[in-house]
Amino acid sequence: LFQRASAWDQQHPVGNWRAAAWDIDADSEPSRVSGTPEGEGDEGPSLIIAAEVIEHLLHPEHLLSFIRARLEDRSASLAVVSTPDRDAWYDRRYHLGPPHNPAHVREWNATEFIRFLSCQGLA
Repeated sequence: LFQRASAWDQQHPVGNWRAAAWDIDADSEPSRVSGTPEGEGDEGPSLIIAAEVIEHLLHPEHLLSFIRARLEDRSASLAVVSTPDRDAWYDRRYHLGPPHNPAHVREWNATEFIRFLSCQGLA
């Protein structure tokens, strides 16, 4: 995963892109950011994007805790977290069990996801 993130950085040199290789379910925080030597990389506030990731995590609160900490210490100025809206994909009258997608640990509808974010200190 880290090698793929580093390759992405090299293919998109415009701007100040950095990608973190992180096994969220195993580690509490990313150990290193690709393309950034140890002790460097704090050029200013950044944007965190977690697109279509959170539904795959055993412990999504780890990701949200990391994001909340970065927003609180102002090392990130904005975070974008997206997940498929379960009710937009499935008829909610017939979707009462585990996710249909076997790669998803959990699926939320919009109301549930907003409530989950709020409970994690992100409004």
